Amino acid sequence: MKELMALARKRLQDSQLRANPDCGLKTRKWEEGRPALVNMVAARERRAASDRPGR
Repeated sequence: MKELMALARKRLQDSQLRANPDCGLKTRKWEEGRPALVNMVAARERRAASDRPGR
């Protein structure tokens, strides 16, 4: 997820980026979907932390 967002930022402005949480929760079990959601949230938290002043 981190690498995909970095690639997207090379071509798009941050205001144009959205992470789509569609990880198949409707068709998959929680054990399969949860890791995808956890990775997406972690990538967003890392991105937010790197945007803070002083980093």
